[in-house]
Amino acid sequence: MKMMLSEIANLVNGKMIGHDVTIESASIDTRTISAGQLYIAINGKNFDGNNFVNQAEMAGASAAMVHPGIAVTIPHIIVENTHLALAEFAGGWRNKLAKHGDETTGISVVGVTGS
Repeated sequence: MKMMLSEIANLVNGKMIGHDVTIESASIDTRTISAGQLYIAINGKNFDGNNFVNQAEMAGASAAMVHPGIAVTIPHIIVENTHLALAEFAGGWRNKLAKHGDETTGISVVGVTGS
């Protein structure tokens, strides 16, 4: 399944900059980026994913999702919180899969819990 960058921007309430591109999947790790993917710049305790946007572009990312104020040359979405935006994007992607599925091609949702 694919989504347009503009569709993702709407899902995450972000501002799209650049031309609309087709996104086939997403990654938060520049080491696994390939053509057609959206790079989502996640911040962690010891790193800032926004510092790796150029690496994602060199690896073939079609677009990026970043915080405000980050210099990006590929099409991108600006959001205040990439963690929240990733969750919203994942939910939207899952909902789109469910709507396009049927008994033979639909997706299953599995919940794993513990005590």
